[in-house]
Amino acid sequence: MFTRRHAVLSASALALLSGSALASPALDIRVGPVISAFPAGPTFDPSSSQGQWFLPNSGANPEVRTHELYDNIAGDGGGPNNHLAIRGRVLNFLPGPAGTIGGYVIRASITNNTPSIQGQWAPGRNMHNENLFTGQPYVGTMYNVKLTTHWADDGILGNFQPGGPNLPSPGSPVPTGEANAYAVNYDQLGWYSHPFGSPNGAPPGSFQVPTFDFGDIQIGQTVNRDLQFNFYTPVPAGAINTQIVSVPDIFIARSRDLKIGAYFQADPVLNFITDPGTAYPFGGLPGSAGAEYGNVSVFFNVPTPGAGVLVGLGGVLALRRRRR
Repeated sequence: MFTRRHAVLSASALALLSGSALASPALDIRVGPVISAFPAGPTFDPSSSQGQWFLPNSGANPEVRTHELYDNIAGDGGGPNNHLAIRGRVLNFLPGPAGTIGGYVIRASITNNTPSIQGQWAPGRNMHNENLFTGQPYVGTMYNVKLTTHWADDGILGNFQPGGPNLPSPGSPVPTGEANAYAVNYDQLGWYSHPFGSPNGAPPGSFQVPTFDFGDIQIGQTVNRDLQFNFYTPVPAGAINTQIVSVPDIFIARSRDLKIGAYFQADPVLNFITDPGTAYPFGGLPGSAGAEYGNVSVFFNVPTPGAGVLVGLGGVLALRRRRR
């Protein structure tokens, strides 16, 4: 339970805070605003009534986040240059054997710019048939913030739940439908449900999406973190456009993507997928038009009782996947 007190900002206070700052819609993603025709959550919350679920690497019980931050632009629910509110910049490439590239590092930046939304945002949806039609934007401190990456595996080759799009990056040396890139320094795995269940009688989803913790972020504050990704099979140096390091932003998290919209998606570094600052750019899912599905998502809690950690679940450790 949160112990911090949350002050509701007046209209005049919001005006002072917004100024020329960026602004983002931050919306409630619990059942109510979110409507689903199919079960989209884990067994203990099959309707995902409490939001987006995560399983810590530490062995702790699953945690839930009730709200999602988006990086919409001005006129579409955000503010000027607002796509930089959720920002990813490639810092450098990691050497592999015999002149190959073994991975890369991205500096992720999240800015709390929840005040002063400009225009109406597009409604969100995802591959597991959830829809977010309405919602009152949240303004205030974002607590226990998490960022999910939708193109990367968890680092255990072959250890992913079949179903969903599960599309390898174009040209990936990994032929099984698993992404060639995997996250290294993540903290948790986010729950992903597959559309209409999974083939061959497999479970309808699992904890599998790499998730990074960013702590609490106050209004106007930016928190940075370096995220490392390696390749299962090193990539020839000539196969990557190294100009990606000069791109201001490769993270796309518009409001059309509800929760973890689709997983896996095309690797933005291997495929030079960037955020150009337009309303709804291509997010990386082959065959999709616009940013129906972004390549990252940002989740957080608000200071309300019961928005924190799931406790008292018998057998919850059975949900954990074997880790190296």
